[in-house]
Amino acid sequence: GYKSDFALFPEFFNAPLMAKFNHLNEADAIRKLAEHTNGIRDRFQSLAVSYNVNIITGSMPYMSGSQLFNMGFLCRRDGSMEMFEKIHITPDELKFWGLTGGNQVKVFDTDCGKVGVLICYDVEFPELPRILADQGMKILFVPFLSDTQNGYSRVRHCAQARAIENECYVAIAG
Repeated sequence: GYKSDFALFPEFFNAPLMAKFNHLNEADAIRKLAEHTNGIRDRFQSLAVSYNVNIITGSMPYMSGSQLFNMGFLCRRDGSMEMFEKIHITPDELKFWGLTGGNQVKVFDTDCGKVGVLICYDVEFPELPRILADQGMKILFVPFLSDTQNGYSRVRHCAQARAIENECYVAIAG
């Protein structure tokens, strides 16, 4: 009803589904959750078209071979889709889940202009948004997950700094 051009979901928005795997250790539970990522991604792609909105899915665990990534998807309203990955993995993500950091940042063309996506901790490193700004990014989306006020404040204030430094809009969701 708002005729929005974008919908942004948080980092690991589907984490509550891990409750089904509480009998497993953390590393196995998140890998079981990753088995649902492709189905959820496909549903988002369908919703983007039917609701005529570009959806930034936040992020989900994603298996590529034996490696586990924190991956998200830009589902465009025209039916096309691209992936983005978290570059900087937190120490706990490595320790408890065995996540692997990504190695690519890129700007995505949309019908509303060029956008970038950085997942949570990535926005705390000024170099990544600078690379995106140099590629023409006008809006930076930052899905995040934090269970502390300090974590939320770091993401929020760093996102505000990136907006000022790069003269772009920044939207956060957590």
